[in-house]
Amino acid sequence: MAYSWPLQNTLLNYAADEENALWTQQRLAPFVQALARVCHQEGADLNLIAHSMGARALVRSLAYLANACQKEGRSEPLPAHVILLAPDIGKSLFDQYVQRFLPLIHHLTIYVSSKDRALGLSSLLHGGHGRVGLIASTVLAALELTGLHSDDHRELGYVVQEQGHSKADMIDVSRSIAGQFGHSYEDPEFIRDLREPIDHDTPAGVGARANLQRREVTSGLFRNLAALSYSQLQGR
Repeated sequence: MAYSWPLQNTLLNYAADEENALWTQQRLAPFVQALARVCHQEGADLNLIAHSMGARALVRSLAYLANACQKEGRSEPLPAHVILLAPDIGKSLFDQYVQRFLPLIHHLTIYVSSKDRALGLSSLLHGGHGRVGLIASTVLAALELTGLHSDDHRELGYVVQEQGHSKADMIDVSRSIAGQFGHSYEDPEFIRDLREPIDHDTPAGVGARANLQRREVTSGLFRNLAALSYSQLQGR
């Protein structure tokens, strides 16, 4: 199923798009809630995929549902797997929202890039607040706190040999960009990696996803995602 809302999708109307994203949250949250209940009754998984500003609306909606569940003291079936593509949401805001809904979902995957010019512009429009989907603004910010600096984000970590299973994966697709402004992911390797966790629940770095090069940084990228797994998608 596809969910959409009025979107101008131009730089001059960016503020209007943000307003519409806030407006649609009041409709998206009950829509997701209804789908989750049906899938729960039918014994089916519900996988949610959101792109760019849509990821912002989805994250806020999931946090809203989690808050409602906690307030009313009830257990709410939520999606098995949430996938965010180039999420256009501030890192600090995301850190607050993810703390609320992460315990209620099966898994979270975030696809990011260092070549996303659209998110780079978004960061400027938001006063320099880094976007979650722009890897340069998240990894570098985290490492600056530890005194480590580098011009190439691929040199910021080391390969992890053990393939652990975390509840959240961040996957760098900087080498798999084919869309305009680096904001859409169209490379076949990305499509294949996207399908694996949906079709087979394949963990990052395992089996058909073995071309994900696991990396680790010295400091957590998000305060509330201490167990975040960071990988880079390698081309064939």
